[in-house]
Amino acid sequence: MSTFVWWAGDRLYGSEISNWYVYISQSYDLPASFSGAQEYLMYFLVFAGTSMVFSPIGEEILYRGFIHRCFSEKYGDKKAAYIDNWAFALTHLAHFGIIYQAGQWEILWIPALVWVALMSRAARLFSTCRRGSNSVWTAVIAHAGFNLAMNYFIFYHILPPVS
Repeated sequence: MSTFVWWAGDRLYGSEISNWYVYISQSYDLPASFSGAQEYLMYFLVFAGTSMVFSPIGEEILYRGFIHRCFSEKYGDKKAAYIDNWAFALTHLAHFGIIYQAGQWEILWIPALVWVALMSRAARLFSTCRRGSNSVWTAVIAHAGFNLAMNYFIFYHILPPVS
């Protein structure tokens, strides 16, 4: 799914700020230059590792665990999945869609709508993993894989190569 998200952003917006992964990459506090490929790899591993642990555990326990359970008791499993998936997708406007650029806040309406739709689709995949195994931990693993791939595309397709 993350590969598709990268591909869609690249095809629609190239290296413009309207590309979600380009915008996210600008939030990475990286040195201006690297001493070589090993240092670059180390930064990739740090960013990928933290995004593979903290976001997936917290978000999947919240969305596919707590929120899903609260709504499934009243509305059933299918409707609860729609609710937790869209809550997840809309929350990800904090990563992209509502952006801070040149000292001011801006909403990129069309790219933001595409981003939210893509995040809803990713959330649906995570829900399918949870439902198929009856465990939130498969959703955590799928989410971790998504974030690993996202960091791969950011480091090896968007950020400048190591000189």
